[in-house]
Amino acid sequence: LSPTQPGKIAVHSSLLGHAGGVTSIFFGPMEDTVATLSMDNSLRLWDVDTGGLLQVFTDTCAFEAGAFVPLRQELLVAVNARGLLRVIDTTTGATVQRLRLSVGARALAFDATGEYLFA
Repeated sequence: LSPTQPGKIAVHSSLLGHAGGVTSIFFGPMEDTVATLSMDNSLRLWDVDTGGLLQVFTDTCAFEAGAFVPLRQELLVAVNARGLLRVIDTTTGATVQRLRLSVGARALAFDATGEYLFA
């Protein structure tokens, strides 16, 4: 919403860089970062204030869903179109865990405790 015109929607930033359609967008735990997942096989992290690109992670196929880990704010979980779930450390860019799901997932969510991930 527009800070200068209450009740009106305004464009804050255009996040330019994906070569394919965006499949998911979500804020980081501190709401200073936004993540976008795309059909171009990339996951991108952006600075909320400036719209500047912070990091790019790529895969062999499209990312379909993602979520930041509530208890470890530097970790992000993302799943690709083939059901490969990755836990990514956003400070180092390293994949710290991989898990093959028996079926693909189009949504990821943690429970209120932050301990359980639902796909």
